[in-house]
Amino acid sequence: MDGDGPVNGRVINANVIVAGENPFAVDTVTARILGFKDEKIDYIKKEKTGKIEVLGEKIESINIKTIKPKNFYIKLIPQFVADIFGKLIWIRPEILENCTKCERCLKNCPVNAIYYKKGKLKIDYSKCIKCLCCYEGCTYEAIGLKESLLTKIFIKRR
Repeated sequence: MDGDGPVNGRVINANVIVAGENPFAVDTVTARILGFKDEKIDYIKKEKTGKIEVLGEKIESINIKTIKPKNFYIKLIPQFVADIFGKLIWIRPEILENCTKCERCLKNCPVNAIYYKKGKLKIDYSKCIKCLCCYEGCTYEAIGLKESLLTKIFIKRR
């Protein structure tokens, strides 16, 4: 799945199976197949996978046209711009009016940033790490992505 998956993405048939004993190596190979550079994915950039042995098809020979997720494009902003305007450039989840209170977002949030207030689910942005687990896990499309004005200016989504 690409784009804003796994729930709001687009199913693609890659005709490729990626498997391995090291989950970071599997993620790294999969990300490379989908056209991501290691340094653009924070946890892959930080994790040292060592030498990755790829059996079968070479990564370079697999050509898949993908749509990147919205939060990926924020990494394309030049560092000097991010240093100056960092607090003004963001993409964050927001709970929409069509929320059914299924609580999937509440359970999926790794930092417990989602809570109830006056019978509605809310997001504590001081805790939110913008991982978008809530957005990706909402099967009701009741969590949207809100972008700052500067994000809209600097990132033109393809």
